[in-house]
This record gives sequence, structure tokens and C-alpha cells, in this order.
Amino acid sequence: MNLKKIWNQFFDNYMKSTVEKIEDVEFSEDETKRYSIMFVGLVQGVGFRYETWMIAQKLGLTGFVQNLPDGSVYAEIQGSENKILYLIECLQSIPRIQIEKMRMDEMELKEESHFEIA
Repeated sequence: MNLKKIWNQFFDNYMKSTVEKIEDVEFSEDETKRYSIMFVGLVQGVGFRYETWMIAQKLGLTGFVQNLPDGSVYAEIQGSENKILYLIECLQSIPRIQIEKMRMDEMELKEESHFEIA
């Protein structure tokens, strides 16, 4: 096994263990919303998209997350508002991620069934 594969496997296991530590929270019923969110800061090269994808899946959210050429990350996230806010809270609590600015705009809902890394 080459060094890159070993590193990728270690990083994958590390992030999975981070997400597993996220508390299972009881969420009250909330209105379904969709937000476009721009994250600026140390959000590329630190597993941000993968972490977002894993947390979104755990929470049952839909949408996507993608890197932008300027170093920021763009996401569209749909689900109950309290779960979306919890996802953001989880991301902000990860030490290797540094969200310096964030812009959140409500959008129209879309028909979709999963969350993906674009």
C-alpha cells in the first residue's frame, strides 16, 4: 500500500470518528427550508466538503457542497431548519476548519433525495 493510500485511509477513518462523536439530538418538527450558503476561511484542503457530506447524511439533509476557485466553499442544503443550523454548528466546532465569514440565503425548495459532493 502506498503512502497516499495509507494517508487517505487514515484521514477517512479520522473524519468518520469525528462525525460519529456528534451527539444524536432530538429535533422538533420544523419547516423544510433550502439555503444557499457561502463559507469563507480555511475551508479547502481540510476535509470540509467530506465532513459536510457525512453530517448532512447523518441528519437526513439533501443538497450539495462544492469548492470554488477562489478558495471558498458553496453549499445548497435542504431540510428542517433546525437540522441545517445544527450542521453549521457542528462544522464550526471542528478545530481544523476555520469559517471566517458565512452568507446564508433562503432559496426555493427542490425535489431531491440525497446530499452529494459536487
